[in-house]
Amino acid sequence: MPPDDRFRPQLHFSAPAGWLNDPNGLVRVRDEYHMFFQTNPAGTEWGNISWGHAVSRDLVTWTPLEIALRPYPARDGTSTTLIFSGSAVIDRDPSGESTGRLRAYFTAHERAGDVPLNEAVGLAWSDDGGRTWRYDERNPVLDLGRTDFRDPKVFWSDHHGGWVMVIAQPKVQRVDIYRSSDGVAWELTGEFHLGGAAEQLWECPDLFPVAVRDTQSVRWVLVVSGVHPAGAPFTGMQYWVGDFDGATFVPDHVEPTPLDYGKDFFAGITFNEFGADDPVMIAWASNWAYAGATPTDGWRGTMALPRRLSLERDGDRSV
Repeated sequence: MPPDDRFRPQLHFSAPAGWLNDPNGLVRVRDEYHMFFQTNPAGTEWGNISWGHAVSRDLVTWTPLEIALRPYPARDGTSTTLIFSGSAVIDRDPSGESTGRLRAYFTAHERAGDVPLNEAVGLAWSDDGGRTWRYDERNPVLDLGRTDFRDPKVFWSDHHGGWVMVIAQPKVQRVDIYRSSDGVAWELTGEFHLGGAAEQLWECPDLFPVAVRDTQSVRWVLVVSGVHPAGAPFTGMQYWVGDFDGATFVPDHVEPTPLDYGKDFFAGITFNEFGADDPVMIAWASNWAYAGATPTDGWRGTMALPRRLSLERDGDRSV
């Protein structure tokens, strides 16, 4: 039966049918905005996780496209690789010039039934502006042999002259920073953590420059999803302001700041190909505490509205 649209919002994006959670692969390609997202196109419960795809020219009206990345057989030949969260970028040659292709970095989540086996970084390519994709034959391009190693956010840094990846080790609340000259062979250059594990996971990291209002300065912001000011079982987002030298991130203060005090803003990432003056973030407008129980029929899950981010001075801090 077709989805029941009585509860479908008019401004917040929702998948045409099936389950939706984290936004993935936000990237601006000329005058078109791409949003990929975690989806189960076959049902309204979490599972069969793939990358859905939609495009927009104004960040308000979205046109759904075909499923971009679907699960495929795992390396052992008996389990399945689901397509968990990641990012999309415009491909560049070693000089930083665009090649016209798109890269997608995703979490290759190998799973046997309900048992997670491994998480690694997979790479896919598009030669037609993101409409169709092919998996790289070298996959995975980064594999630590861990069951919790996910959500790669990759970007090209002209200032630092290469590819940068931030990725989460959720259960030890750590963000790893990698560098690469070709976007395939990766070198660990930095780690960010607060020491030890806490009660909630760190997921979906992002690292990006942000201009400080009414000043000439630009700072770097690291965001992670997991901890909410209200505590477990609710999930939310927090951030640190600091400096990034291309290899390591050093925060101004150890204590994080909540990105949103509401309970419906999670897994937010920024668009690639925006500058420090206008970073734009989209997040999932739900919470793992109740995401599976929202009263819809034929579809489930929405995105928060796009949010432009900025910093301003507050005493000796940028917030």
